[in-house]
Order: sequence, then C-alpha cells, then structure tokens
Amino acid sequence: MIESEQYLLCCYRYIELNPVRANMVNRPKEWKWSSYASNGYGEENQLIKPHLLYLAIHKDKDKDKDKDKDKDKEKRVNYYREGFRQVLDASLIDDLRSAVQTGTPLGNNKFKGDVEKLLGVKIGYAKRGRPKKSV
Repeated sequence: MIESEQYLLCCYRYIELNPVRANMVNRPKEWKWSSYASNGYGEENQLIKPHLLYLAIHKDKDKDKDKDKDKDKEKRVNYYREGFRQVLDASLIDDLRSAVQTGTPLGNNKFKGDVEKLLGVKIGYAKRGRPKKSV
C-alpha cells in the first residue's frame, strides 16, 4: 500500500533501477521485464496499464484532448526519464525496503494513521523484546 501522490513515482524508480543496482544491466531500459521502456520512452506494451498519477504528468487539461495527446505523452516520458538522473535518497530506499519487508504501508504519518483508522488495527511493527521493567 503506497501513498501514491508522494511515493508512487519514487517506487517506480526504485523498482526499475533494481536490475541496474544488481549489475544485471547497465540501463533500466535493457531489462526486458521492466516497464521503463513504456514509461520512459512511450513504447507500447499490452501488459502495462499506466497509473492515473503517471498519466497526469504534464497533462494539459485546458487543451483539446486528441490534438495535444502526443505532446503530453512526449513531455511525460521525458519527465519520467529525467527523474532517473536524480539519485534516490538513501533514507527513501530504506523506507521502501522496510515497507516491503514488514508489509506496512509506505507514506507519511497522516496516511498511516488514516490506514489504521480504516482497518481498525495498528500498523507497523513494535519494538522487539521484553518490555522494560518499571522501577
């Protein structure tokens, strides 16, 4: 579960850079199972359904939809590729890995609080070990 507005595109970058970090390929486009060719170059892939947040990148709402659809797509894929020039912050990578390993939502505290209210359970993980004795 991801707070999409803040973390979704970072998650895309993290996932699509995994084969690069693992030295399996030099560039994310080289990994044939990646969505990078679709997201970063606009290559058609029937298996990929773009997220609404991704589609909203550089979408001009005031213009004719059909006329500027290609222009929006070009801006979107360029923006997406440009994001890969930026290094992912180490703390963000730690947060992503922690969320995956613990099965906890990825987002800010308000988002996590909203999820807790919705589910009616405490999310996250508690400190390990025995409780400290009170003196």
